[in-house]
Amino acid sequence: MKTDEMQVVVFEWRGANAILSKWLAGFPRVRRMRREAGYQATDCLAAWRNQAVKWFLKETDKAWLLMLDDDIVPLKETGVLLACEADIAGCHFFSKNGCEGHGEDGHISMAASKLSRRALQTIAPPWFAFGFNADGTEMVQCECDYFTAKARAAGFHPVKAGLVGHIVPAVMIPGEEGKAKLKFLSQLENITAPEKEKSMVQGGVA
Repeated sequence: MKTDEMQVVVFEWRGANAILSKWLAGFPRVRRMRREAGYQATDCLAAWRNQAVKWFLKETDKAWLLMLDDDIVPLKETGVLLACEADIAGCHFFSKNGCEGHGEDGHISMAASKLSRRALQTIAPPWFAFGFNADGTEMVQCECDYFTAKARAAGFHPVKAGLVGHIVPAVMIPGEEGKAKLKFLSQLENITAPEKEKSMVQGGVA
């Protein structure tokens, strides 16, 4: 599939990393959604993605929308996504929790996804939304799962195609023979603070 058939939209709330920026040079049509460009929905990514789809359908005539988050790292295997002919596809993607995000069949991460105009025109807006519990105090569904559920209901089955890297917080831990071990921060969240030391004063003697 030729890159000139695609409209790329990059969501830059942190700024695209250098590897992604270099990779984007191979695409003739790249729109960077930034705060200074009037996209203020950084506190509601679902609204930001809806803005992108609405703009794509109204202002472009391209067959494909390639959505990319600014912390993804393209790999050689990411080319499989570009070549995929499925109406809704996304790369295999590891989350900050150290496991594949949206790994179930029929689910994809929107972090690196390719969507056809046909699918986006068929799926009724809003395309993206967050789901919350009954009293609105906890998010129970991300915008990715919301979109793929609507896509399946509309007759489109999202597929995974290719791989993409993801920049996430991690900790390098010294190992044996100078080798380093890597741990995701989420894997260390159960570390508890040490108990406070008991007083060394015993029998009136410090």
